[in-house]
Amino acid sequence: MKDVIMNPLGCLTMLDKYFNCKRRNVTIGVEVEMYLWDLEAGSLLEDEHLLNDCLAKLPITVTRDYYVYQLEVRTNPHKNPEDLVKEFIDTLNLCRKVFSAQNIRILPVSWLGYGEMFNGVHFHFRNGNSNHFDTTMFNMYPFVLALTDCFRNTAVNDKCLSNRFVNSQHISLPNLTNITRSNRYSDIAVNRHRENDRHRLKSVNTIEVRTFDVPYDIDYLRNLTELMFNVFKHINYNEKIKLYEDEETRKRFVKSREEIMIHAFGYNHYLEMLNVDIYKWLCNRFNIKPLIVPVVFNKECKLRNQSDFRNNARKMATRRFLKVEDHSKDLNVKEVLQEVEEQFVL
Repeated sequence: MKDVIMNPLGCLTMLDKYFNCKRRNVTIGVEVEMYLWDLEAGSLLEDEHLLNDCLAKLPITVTRDYYVYQLEVRTNPHKNPEDLVKEFIDTLNLCRKVFSAQNIRILPVSWLGYGEMFNGVHFHFRNGNSNHFDTTMFNMYPFVLALTDCFRNTAVNDKCLSNRFVNSQHISLPNLTNITRSNRYSDIAVNRHRENDRHRLKSVNTIEVRTFDVPYDIDYLRNLTELMFNVFKHINYNEKIKLYEDEETRKRFVKSREEIMIHAFGYNHYLEMLNVDIYKWLCNRFNIKPLIVPVVFNKECKLRNQSDFRNNARKMATRRFLKVEDHSKDLNVKEVLQEVEEQFVL
């Protein structure tokens, strides 16, 4: 393998070089973290015994995260995104049935605004013993950053669209000079945990991608899964494509991440393109129908008045789903909870 340093052209034709490699057979799995809301207590779930009783009725792919109120639904590895999403939906519907019997709602969002731990989505990729980890991860990362940017949806205001990205300690810039040695909380990293129990279902090393937020709409999750799968499946793994020397590469990714925190529309300073344009290019490349994802919604849907802005903010700002305030005072909290939950149903 070799490193190829090339000057960025600042246009779509440059992106083809990242995908001019023979595609490979890969598998993909996902972990989705969600909140458990206790309707009787009117708060996030705190009853550990009740949680354990519910988990005992569910498959081993369902577990808790660090806190009692954090549910983690995982899938087995799949050779295509369609089967992955189907398994996830089937498991989630089973979880709903079990938890609803205890008057507990499942909320597929990243942040509620009560000082709780953030939730996220983790994708795991494997290609037998031929992952070519270093080259694959380095070449994937500009596209990973672009896609996770486009699905930001824990808005604080119309500029900061991901409160989790700004404040979470569990997502960070990878080590770009030795990406396989990145810490486990990087945007992309090698996951070396190998266990086979309810807490961990993995027997091999995988490439793990952490997104900024949980795509709270099932169509968003499907779209993001299809794109991540195809990026990994088709990425050039024969040569590391470096557009700049090491220090300049790091500066450009740092700048890209910093601007995502404060700008509504993220700019990828490494590829010299808007992330939303990279999203559209990938959809076209892999024949995937583009969605009006949260960031695109903000960019391309004309807001006629303040009411439109508020409705847009409410679609993305998960805090408003439970903090019924301002323009939402007339809404019933339980109705809002049901609306949020049902967005994750086919």
